[in-house]
Amino acid sequence: MLGTKRILLNIFKEKQQKTAEAGTIPSFYKKKPEEGSISHRIQRLANYRFLMIQPFKYLL
Repeated sequence: MLGTKRILLNIFKEKQQKTAEAGTIPSFYKKKPEEGSISHRIQRLANYRFLMIQPFKYLL
């Protein structure tokens, strides 16, 4: 879980830095990741983990 958060945070920081240098709106706000790309796989993993964790929050 912590490793996934770290990976997502690093990707977000890299994209933020690139857009700050370019001075444009981040492209990930405009379009979804391409099928099979690293961003797409990480997004699917994050969604899967979110869905797995949510039911346990309601049980506690």
